[in-house]
Amino acid sequence: MAHTTGGDAEVPPTDRRRERGRARTVVAAVLIVVGALLAPVAAAAAWAHTTLTDTDRFVETYAPLANDPAVRDFVTDETVRVIAEQVGIAQLASDAIDGIIGLGTGPVATQALEALKGSVTEGLESLVRSKVSDLVASEGFDTVWTNTLRISHVQLTAALEGDPDALVGLGDDGSIGIQLAPIVDAAKQMLVSDGFTFADQIPSTDRVIAVAQSDALPAIQRGYDVAVVSGAWLPWVALLLIGAGVAVARRRWIALMWAGIAVAATMTVLVVALAVVGAVAPGGIVSSEIPAGVVDALLDAALSPLRGAAVLVIVGALVAAVVGWVAGPWRAPRALRGFVLIRARGVRAAAGSRETAAH
Repeated sequence: MAHTTGGDAEVPPTDRRRERGRARTVVAAVLIVVGALLAPVAAAAAWAHTTLTDTDRFVETYAPLANDPAVRDFVTDETVRVIAEQVGIAQLASDAIDGIIGLGTGPVATQALEALKGSVTEGLESLVRSKVSDLVASEGFDTVWTNTLRISHVQLTAALEGDPDALVGLGDDGSIGIQLAPIVDAAKQMLVSDGFTFADQIPSTDRVIAVAQSDALPAIQRGYDVAVVSGAWLPWVALLLIGAGVAVARRRWIALMWAGIAVAATMTVLVVALAVVGAVAPGGIVSSEIPAGVVDALLDAALSPLRGAAVLVIVGALVAAVVGWVAGPWRAPRALRGFVLIRARGVRAAAGSRETAAH
């Protein structure tokens, strides 16, 4: 029978425990839901943090593109274009023909030589293309490509931090790209070593392959500081919230199961979102001047680490959910635990019998 003090009814201990239990359940649910919703955001932030700040990881991510045929062809085309512009191959061919004509040729020979200017220009460009193709197809191109990525990442980071001396910038058109200087320098050295002295005229260049061009790019610069900071601690916050939710719950195994299911669900949404980005991003983010094959290779290289991390988290979350279910209070897991326990006892008993028989 309940007693009263001062006119207020005393709450029975059972009701107080029930209320505290409900409060713990609500708090646990909120913590787990918030942590699960934060999980994909944390994964994306950690990916952005690593991509934007870790040059070695950036190089490791994009280094395999050196062996992609579409990327090789594109790099060859852009390098040949730069060399042709810097050297002035058409003018070089014209000067050579004019020099021969200046030595004294008849009208017919002069006309024939004038007609050859286009062919000589094409021949020189074909020669340069052949040498650049040899460079890009060689084993040494891996080193050249690595240097290109390293320089580009350093300049990209400087541009995102607002360094006015950065060679790679986010201009008014939102463009950003990869430095061609290491590749052009390597091609120049190959041409000169093969006896093509005109390659000495190739100057150092700050030419950039425009990889991306979109109104969304300046937003990357504005969000750079956020990504750098949040990527370092946001994953730990998500993990702490989920862990706290499980710890606060009255029935921790059940909470663990639902936490695993929730995280697996939100990370699956992230994987689907990445697939959508891979499908629609080429039209709005990447420069239209880049061939479709190169766009696909770039996006796949960029998103693969995040996609792989998301899949690993999904697997881990599902394992946690299974563990929570197996340890839960339902009839099926209880029967499963009993079966495993009986089998384990049987194995131990059989082992003991064999040991006794051996003695």
